[in-house]
Amino acid sequence: IATRTLSTYVNDWLIDDAGAISYVYVSQYNRISVLTQNTNAFAELSFLDVNCRRIFLLNDDTVPQAELGCVEDSYGDDSTINIYNNDGGTLTLKRQMTLPITGIDEVIADPTSTNEQSFLVYFTVNDQSFSYNSPATRSIGYISRDGKLIWRSAGLLNATQDANLRAKQNASGKLELIFNNFTIGYWVKQ
Repeated sequence: IATRTLSTYVNDWLIDDAGAISYVYVSQYNRISVLTQNTNAFAELSFLDVNCRRIFLLNDDTVPQAELGCVEDSYGDDSTINIYNNDGGTLTLKRQMTLPITGIDEVIADPTSTNEQSFLVYFTVNDQSFSYNSPATRSIGYISRDGKLIWRSAGLLNATQDANLRAKQNASGKLELIFNNFTIGYWVKQ
């Protein structure tokens, strides 16, 4: 077991253990840290000064090593996703895309492909969450590798900020989604 004390709150974190070295990515208030386990503690290999609301792994190219995706906090009409390469514990910006949606709460890579992956997002359709009479509406969307919204669901009933969005490729090679909110669980099959 290893520990590490952080100076600010954690937005998101994940483990990338597909290579020879396992990495832990931690998105804090204003930085992403790349950590690796060192005996009974985590050592910080590098960091970037960027505010990522969510982070996720995807294969953005045809090389087997996964890249790190970062959803930057945004309050306008669009969201920005940065894709980073990890070169021995150092993150370098590979590319950036602007999405025609805002309020992304969750994002995962499409498991039906292993190269040049598209991704799924759980996002706010209209952010009127500050009005008691008009709660925010959330949807699931499918984003192509080049940042285009391919499809989106209708507004979800009783939607919450976190949907525990999960996806898998079924035996037929089709996409299946599982997610939930306060009172309803969804299982969507293609």
